[in-house]
Amino acid sequence: MPSPTRARRAPALVAVCLAAALVPVTTTPASGAPAPEARAGYGRLYVPLRTPIAGVPFKIKGFLTSDVRRPVLLQRQRASGRFETISRTRAGASGKYAFTGVTLPRSSILRARAPRFKGSLNHAKDRITTAEVAVPAVRQSGRIAAVPGIVQQGAVPAAPEDGGYVVAGFRPPRAHRPVLLQRRVKDDWTTVARARQDRAGFAAFPVPPGGTYRAATRSSRHGRAVWTGTAVARSWTPAFDDTFSGDSLDRSVWTDRPAEGAPTQGRRSCARVDGATRSVGAGTLQLGIGLDPERAGQTCSYTTDKYGAGTSPYLVNAQVDSREAFHFTYGIAAARVRWQQPQGMHGGFWLLPSGGKIPGRPDLGTEVDVVEYFGQDSLKGGFGAFVHHLDAAGVNIPLGSDAFATARYKPRGDQWWSSYHVFSVEWTPEQYVFRVDGREFWRERRAVSQAGEYLVLSMLTSDFELPDLSPDELSATASVDWVRVWKG
Repeated sequence: MPSPTRARRAPALVAVCLAAALVPVTTTPASGAPAPEARAGYGRLYVPLRTPIAGVPFKIKGFLTSDVRRPVLLQRQRASGRFETISRTRAGASGKYAFTGVTLPRSSILRARAPRFKGSLNHAKDRITTAEVAVPAVRQSGRIAAVPGIVQQGAVPAAPEDGGYVVAGFRPPRAHRPVLLQRRVKDDWTTVARARQDRAGFAAFPVPPGGTYRAATRSSRHGRAVWTGTAVARSWTPAFDDTFSGDSLDRSVWTDRPAEGAPTQGRRSCARVDGATRSVGAGTLQLGIGLDPERAGQTCSYTTDKYGAGTSPYLVNAQVDSREAFHFTYGIAAARVRWQQPQGMHGGFWLLPSGGKIPGRPDLGTEVDVVEYFGQDSLKGGFGAFVHHLDAAGVNIPLGSDAFATARYKPRGDQWWSSYHVFSVEWTPEQYVFRVDGREFWRERRAVSQAGEYLVLSMLTSDFELPDLSPDELSATASVDWVRVWKG
């Protein structure tokens, strides 16, 4: 399975977006000029970390190079280019200030200005004007989807749910904002359930088959009322179902996938697949890694783009697939998994095309990594999802989700290795929709396969991870509770 360059590396675009959110916007000093912090009368205005909703009050902060309390004005650029004052506050003796209760009708250019200050003869201060910053202000929007029993986060293994859900998601998220689930009754809408948005902006509702639903939020201090579109609840019958009962892997379904890590590939130079690294018991499939008994005491050399050359013991990995027993085209594939905690290995649930990837023809098959988890503290607490296809020259082209954002798709205090979560992809002829516990985190319309695909479960040690692997972590495993596929 092609892996990203390194789990803790963000794609360039993600890195730029994060930098824009965390680093204040300033003007660049002219060549030879001192750094802005070294000049007298310098200030900054920070872009809010949470995107404001138009018309909803928010807080915006900044600081001045000042040692006295002094007035500060928040100014917004008008269409004419002139600035108007929209809020006032005072900076503290440390220079920090904050404007509260600020509202914007739309995305705007803002700046902060501290007028010339004459508190006393000893406290005369020149005017300070910060660099201008672009502050987005959006309207919250909503979306609703009918899904099978893929809303099942929990600490222990559990039987799959046969019912269905409708899941409403709102952007930007506003945790705790009330959500009403409404069902169409003749020509009217009746509220049938209530919930609150979680910190990722979602609310999930179990529903019986049949019925047309929508979700709504009422006007409040959180913003204007928002209505989603509609979703029709349906019955769900899986075309594939394995709950890993018994004490051994069902060999009529799963096959140990041949090793991919030939030394010439440079991806898993020090590992091969071996069935000894997987086991079934207590209703779960355990996927792990270990030392290779056939090459005990031998040292493997590998090279990575970032860390250069290194050495490692030879290892064995777990990787099983359904290529001999089950293929499907379109539908929802889901696995309920509790991941491993340490870095140095990554667990995955993914799809591969029955006929392999064909250069320049993603419609004939793509690799769909429903989830890849790289261990504690990787991807800033999130996990990855990827789509890989080959261009006309046979070069692998990876498409990826915003992995950092997925850290908030679990309850506070929960960890991907402390409880089970359901990772799924809904595959249609037009797109892939990736979800965790029914909550959508990525939608991809490029490189959509139109060909049959099969399931893969794995725990792998790619070369780029080996520097993080320590001997005391070799016993770590991922626990797969169940795997299901509902055909489209």
